[in-house]
Amino acid sequence: NTARYNSSSGHFSASNGVITVNLAGLYHIQWHLMTDVTSGDSRSASIAYIQRNYSGLTGNRIGMCNRNIGTGDCTAGMSMLLELAAGDTLRVLARREAGTNTIRVTTHSGITLIKL
Repeated sequence: NTARYNSSSGHFSASNGVITVNLAGLYHIQWHLMTDVTSGDSRSASIAYIQRNYSGLTGNRIGMCNRNIGTGDCTAGMSMLLELAAGDTLRVLARREAGTNTIRVTTHSGITLIKL
C-alpha cells in the first residue's frame, strides 16, 4: 500500500491500497503477492486478483498453496497489458480460498505500472 516510486509525470496516484490512473493509455502491469501462514497446521490455499474500478478482470487470478507456520510462505505473480482510462482505479485483493490456516499478505508484495 506504499508507492515506492512515482515519477513526477503524474501518471498515477496511490491512496489506501487503491491506485488511480491519471493519464489514459496502454499500461504494462506487473504484480506479485507473497502470503504467509501466521497460525494453523493444515494446508490452505489463497488467491489474489486485480480489480479495475472495483470490478474483477477476466484471467488475472493467481493462486498460492500455504502449508504450515515456518513453511507457509508462497509467492505468485502475473503481468498483463491493460488499456486504462483517466480516472480508472486498480486494487489487488487477496483471500484464503480453502483450508483453515490464518494467512497474511507480507510486505514483500508489489505492483508496477508502466505506461507504454
